[in-house]
This record gives sequence, C-alpha cells and structure tokens, in this order.
Amino acid sequence: MFRHRVLLLPFAFAAGICLAGLPHWLPPHDRLGLLDPLMIAGLAGSAMLAMMLVVGGIARPLWAWAVMASCAPLSVAGRVAIQAMHGGAAPDPWSFELAVAVLAGALAVLPGVLAGLFVQKIQDPRHGG
Repeated sequence: MFRHRVLLLPFAFAAGICLAGLPHWLPPHDRLGLLDPLMIAGLAGSAMLAMMLVVGGIARPLWAWAVMASCAPLSVAGRVAIQAMHGGAAPDPWSFELAVAVLAGALAVLPGVLAGLFVQKIQDPRHGG
C-alpha cells in the first residue's frame, strides 16, 4: 500500500511525541492539570495515528499500540529531564506524573488500535467487506 512503510512508523512516533508533549512543554509546571484540553487532544491525536498505522498495514496492532502509547510518558520524562538540566528542580511528584502518563497513554491509544482492527476487518475481502 505505502512505498516507504519503514519511514512512516518513526514519523508517527515523532508526531505522537509532539502531540503528547506540546501540552507539557508550553505552560509552566505549576499550571499543568491532568485534564487539560490540550493533553486530551494530544492523546486523541495519538490514538488516531495508531488507528492509521493499523489500517494502513504499517504496523501490527500490538506494535502500533506500544509505540504510540509510549509517546505520552516519554514526553513527560523529556520535560522533567530538560527542566532538571536547566537548573530547575524536578517536579516533586514526577514519578506519579510519569505513572499517570503511562496509564493515560496506554488507555488513550487502545480505542484507536481497536478501531483500526475493526476497519481492517471490514476491509478484508475474505470477509465480504
């Protein structure tokens, strides 16, 4: 289907890092909330990317889920590391924030992967779709 499938998975990963990370990188740490609209939009975008990876046959469902679900915690870890390198103290509950990002990323991407599997199943000519 796609000529350069190998390049699309890293591109989707980089896009997912940006989608999940933008809400973490823009505002100061004390203004972050768990239900920020930008964070929800970023996780929804990661779910859509996972769905496209599965529907396009670029990645297997489990691989697409793992790659796209890792974007949220990696963006949080990157923000904490950069903040610590610039001399600012790491946020006190950074381990809790990282655990929440792991859970949120995994749960947010799952519907996208399942929707991708559903669309893939419908499009399969062996099933009359």
